[in-house]
Amino acid sequence: MKINGFDLREAIRHWSARKTLLDKVFVDAGFAYTGESKPAPAEVSAQLEQASRHLAELEVLQAQYNRSQRLHFEGGEINLAVGLKLAGAMTQQSNMWRGYAERGLLTFAAYRDDLTQGRKADENFAKRQMPSAMAMAKAEDYLRRAAQLRGAIALANANSMELADDLAPLFSRGD
Repeated sequence: MKINGFDLREAIRHWSARKTLLDKVFVDAGFAYTGESKPAPAEVSAQLEQASRHLAELEVLQAQYNRSQRLHFEGGEINLAVGLKLAGAMTQQSNMWRGYAERGLLTFAAYRDDLTQGRKADENFAKRQMPSAMAMAKAEDYLRRAAQLRGAIALANANSMELADDLAPLFSRGD
């Protein structure tokens, strides 16, 4: 049986949603009015355990898949697991630099690189360490790199990995 990163992600979403639903069903399964048909709490608990087991197995498979898949980034090669973490870090860096560049730009002092922040008590002024334009350039660079990485991640996620056929129930939508 062949799967790819997208198959893994969707199977994890399926079993995670199933587990969440079963958590809610269990809470309601403990009591039933006369004539009301509800699953027994032990039955729901067994289904919840199965969903939890499937989810755990899929997460381990996803970790193995992410470590096995290689992608090209900035002249080198990294595994998918590292690429996923770097994409998040680069997006965070972009947001930080954009926030720095925008700080103070929403006032009448827009685009002033001599923007200062002062404290009246001691009249001590902190000056901007980097012009807004340079900070925006850094933000855009990180955003561009994150986009390149997301493209490489999508390509890596399309690669297939062979799994034993007995793992097919993890990917089936049947219950």
